[in-house]
Amino acid sequence: KTMKCLFVYNPNSGKGKFKKKQDFIVKKLSQKFSVVDVMQTERMGHAKEIARSACGKYNVLVCAGGDGTLSEVVSGIAEKENRPMIGYLPAGTVNDVAHSLAIPKKLDKALDHIINGKTFAHDIFKAGDHYGIYVCCAGLFTETSYATGQSSKRKLGKIAYVLHGARKMFTTKAMPIKLCYEGGEIEEKSAFLLISNSRYTASFPINRQADLQDGLV
Repeated sequence: KTMKCLFVYNPNSGKGKFKKKQDFIVKKLSQKFSVVDVMQTERMGHAKEIARSACGKYNVLVCAGGDGTLSEVVSGIAEKENRPMIGYLPAGTVNDVAHSLAIPKKLDKALDHIINGKTFAHDIFKAGDHYGIYVCCAGLFTETSYATGQSSKRKLGKIAYVLHGARKMFTTKAMPIKLCYEGGEIEEKSAFLLISNSRYTASFPINRQADLQDGLV
């Protein structure tokens, strides 16, 4: 059987290493897959469009980038039939999903996971019209990953998030929250809401005992 793979990567992630290593990655993936096609993301939301169009055409979609790129891919395939399996090469600033799944950050080792590893059925959830794989949050700090510039993240890494978040602590007000869930509801004012399906959030081990495939968040 012909196994077709689509390799999608964010050229801005990992200091541009995927663009430099593209030939190496394709050669490595070709050890397992008969066909390996490549696409670069060009804008926010592009990975979601690519993933949606890959359904029914590819057996596996390997995405490279940060948690945002992976979340876009998951949103793209969530409601489609004939979804491809997802392989992940992490190169973001914090890589929470990779930490939770013990995916190595070193490129060659992460590729070995895709080529030789076992498939894993990961829970996802829906919030509004969007799907997520590991966290849903609102309020204080939550705009940090989007508002922190790429140049700052390249130079400072995780510290860039901390500096931006620290500034927001003095300007963010509590907001009214009503959270309905199986068995009850919570209604109060809060500056920060975090619903987690991950063992790590912003690189902190907040929920290490989380079961990522029990159907619960």
